[in-house]
Amino acid sequence: MLLSFIGQAQIFSGTTSLGSSMTLDITMNTNTDSIDIEISGPSTGYYSIGFGNTGMNGTYILLVNSNGTMAERKLGQYNGGSVLTSSIAYSTVTTGSNRTAYIEGSRIGATANHYTFPANGGSVPLIWATGGTSFGNHGNANRGTGAINLTNQCNIPTTTLTTQTICTGDSLQIFGEWVSQPGTYLDTLVTPIGCDSLVAQEILVNTAVNSTIATAGLCAGDSVFYLDAWRTDTGAVVYNGVTTFGCDSIISGRVEYLPNVDTGSVWVAPYSDVSFYVGLDTGATYYWFNCNTGAFVDTTMGVDTINPGNEFLQAPDTGYYAAIIVKPGFCSDTSSCYYFYMDVPEYDYGISLRPIPATTTLLISLDNFSRPLSYEIISIIGKRLTFGTLEDSQAEIDLSRFTSGIYLLRFEDGRTMKFLKK
Repeated sequence: MLLSFIGQAQIFSGTTSLGSSMTLDITMNTNTDSIDIEISGPSTGYYSIGFGNTGMNGTYILLVNSNGTMAERKLGQYNGGSVLTSSIAYSTVTTGSNRTAYIEGSRIGATANHYTFPANGGSVPLIWATGGTSFGNHGNANRGTGAINLTNQCNIPTTTLTTQTICTGDSLQIFGEWVSQPGTYLDTLVTPIGCDSLVAQEILVNTAVNSTIATAGLCAGDSVFYLDAWRTDTGAVVYNGVTTFGCDSIISGRVEYLPNVDTGSVWVAPYSDVSFYVGLDTGATYYWFNCNTGAFVDTTMGVDTINPGNEFLQAPDTGYYAAIIVKPGFCSDTSSCYYFYMDVPEYDYGISLRPIPATTTLLISLDNFSRPLSYEIISIIGKRLTFGTLEDSQAEIDLSRFTSGIYLLRFEDGRTMKFLKK
């Protein structure tokens, strides 16, 4: 396993044809600085190839004799030059009119007279010649120049594996070794032709998660679901969990008692023939509670949500009632019980009202009706809401747009009656 970039072995190869009867194949390994050469030519005579030059003088050649033997030579100026000390291993195979020489040697020449192949490959100039049974003059038609291009066969991109994640203190086996630190780990593989192939594996280490969340509110005698459990006590809470990666997760929080609502925010406003209570906290919601029966009351008889300008609530009936007060962020509570007096006449002054309480329509019946009589309906705080004229001893008034509450029906002769709209 490697933790940083390493030099990769490079394999260079190339092939070319020389004249009409010769082929040359070269494979070069820069990791071992070795070279394999395969030369094919006619078996009826000799053939030779020179490397790194396009002229004879001083050029290194490989010579395959007509009898299958080989020699390394340094050519002179228009002459065969001299035989060099052998630096290669070779064998030849003859098939019909073709002879192939297999040569193994070092990329780096044994002496200054031997040829050293370029470590980075590329184009290598060549000269070539063929001749008779003995090495000598070959004639212009049997010689020439050329080149072979040695290209890198190992341009293999690094293979990047899927990132692995471990928790602090844990380890993971990567390329045969146990690792516990973050980083990118490399392994080197070898392809069938001898090229290096890199495999990269990134390791991430996730630390334990330590966090604090908002405090939870609790009312006495209640419970709250907080950090994966129902809590009935106040104080610090520590939750030990597991993240999506399987690492430890520690979450801290607190449970504290919420404040109680102010039961003193209810004001009872007594009148001579009816009582109200007023919710003074506009952030709270007030509901009726029947102290006589110990039950909640249908609040359609009054208003259940207190808003500025509409905070008067009427008791559903005469008796003892309390207000249940609910407010966000507070524990709800119930006010003291108060006695509420509710006297809504259904017959007085020769006037009968039906039904009591009214719903969508109020039926008015008048005794001793002698002429049209104008009227008006007034809210409990004195605001004129509607008016009209009774043309007969019985008439209906539409109350569908009126909210629940107590209203005053006043006639032009001064007679006034209260009625309850449900």
